[in-house]
Amino acid sequence: MTNDLPPQDQSLNVHSPYYLHPGENPTIVLVSPILDLTNYNSWSHLMLTAISAKNKAEFVDGSI
Repeated sequence: MTNDLPPQDQSLNVHSPYYLHPGENPTIVLVSPILDLTNYNSWSHLMLTAISAKNKAEFVDGSI
């Protein structure tokens, strides 16, 4: 027996990395220290934490 239900739109699933919360926008500051030549290690750790909290790390690590 086949499933005749349409596939769920992943942009509507709050647990999907494709979901965009209404409060998300490209101008929001995720990490307060601006990246410069001296702080890459701490900046990258903070940025990965911020992106992971928004369930978007899959876009950065290439797993999508």
